[in-house]
Amino acid sequence: MRALLWCSIAVATTLRLAILLSGPDLDTDAYGHAMVGRFFLDTPADLRIHWVWLPLWHLVHAGVAAAGGALDHARLLNVALGILAPWLLARLLRSTGDEILASVGGALLALWPLGVSLGQSGQPEPLFQVLLLGALLTWEEDHPIATGALLSLAVLCRYEAWVLLPVFLVLALRRGGVRRSFAWVFPGLVVAAWCLVQWQATGEFLWFLRANREFAREASQALGFPWGPEPRFWRMVFWYPVILPAADLRFFALLPLLGLLSIWRLRGNNPLPTSLLASGLVLVLFLSYGWVQRLNLGLHRHLFSLVPLYAALSAQGLRTVLHHFEPLRRNERWLLPSLVVVFLLVRTVPVARWNLEQHRRAFPSARAAVAALRRASLTERDRILCDLSSTEQIGNLPRNLMIRRPASSLRLTDVAALAPGGRLLVVAKPQDVSALRGEARTLFEDQDQVVLELFTPPAGR
Repeated sequence: MRALLWCSIAVATTLRLAILLSGPDLDTDAYGHAMVGRFFLDTPADLRIHWVWLPLWHLVHAGVAAAGGALDHARLLNVALGILAPWLLARLLRSTGDEILASVGGALLALWPLGVSLGQSGQPEPLFQVLLLGALLTWEEDHPIATGALLSLAVLCRYEAWVLLPVFLVLALRRGGVRRSFAWVFPGLVVAAWCLVQWQATGEFLWFLRANREFAREASQALGFPWGPEPRFWRMVFWYPVILPAADLRFFALLPLLGLLSIWRLRGNNPLPTSLLASGLVLVLFLSYGWVQRLNLGLHRHLFSLVPLYAALSAQGLRTVLHHFEPLRRNERWLLPSLVVVFLLVRTVPVARWNLEQHRRAFPSARAAVAALRRASLTERDRILCDLSSTEQIGNLPRNLMIRRPASSLRLTDVAALAPGGRLLVVAKPQDVSALRGEARTLFEDQDQVVLELFTPPAGR
């Protein structure tokens, strides 16, 4: 059965790498996180650069940028984390003594369609998933100090981790012992410290939560998501518990429900770790409440933190189906791998194929602009003013050449001061640089962006 786990991880990793190599990241938020990492290297004390986001993933991007990398290198890190997450879930499930459940649960997590598509993106969800699983595993193995350390990182990665502190408080009280209180005290102190730093910077302890709520409500009304700007209440309630998992699983969607019913029936002999069930339930409630109250945008990628629970429940659901039929139960060791292969062919491969097609076509304008910049043969005396994060990240434009100011504020008289003895290359939306057209050479232009080349004016001009 362990061969099933590692084969699934290998297949999923191959699919993620293929998507990554096929083209740039599709998610615009990923470019925002990567740019904050670059800004952090310039102004590490400015908390405003993090906006409503938490800082841990930006520190990762900052490390990548300091090493000369860009968004694609952070995506590669997430692919590596995608190897670790299924192994952690399998080990967590193995703590109950069920090797088959552990291997099948880990395999389903590896091959989960959302995990394959988002697992190569530059978003923080894969890191949060690994931190969450690591915290649950160390708790079940009775290493509460390690649990506290991992949760301390998690609370600086995603807000979902904040609501897990009461879960670990209750778990610690159930088990007893002062040492186990470290599991929630450490991350609680980190949350308090972050709020205090925010208060010093903004005058509000929870400014970022208020700003996020205002943004989410405005965006949900303005954007008009596929289910409409005003989705029905009950559709919102079941969005994360039922609708999104069913969209991922299709006709496998009954498996988590069967697994949950099996656990309810066997509640005196729970086949899943209590910490996984408790944290998963709290996360479902938190995300559902946030979507109903318009505190988040109901995005599919928010499901990422719930996938380990749903994968474990699906594995338990598969076993429940097989155990109801004696002939199937006798052949469980080959039927379960066969069903996982069917899952791969029916759900994972089509999602991967769709992602490959989308990534190949993504950001054609930015790619063309990057090609124009590379043809310009940049030197150390040149400077680049780039208003478009996608172009800067796709091209991994040199940090030491970047000028940070709005292109719309640029005038010809600024060129000599910004690029003494060299050229200033401007990447911006066409309407933002109309004042520069007379003296600039156009290296590339389409309806989305333009690349202009300006030389330092002669002395006295």
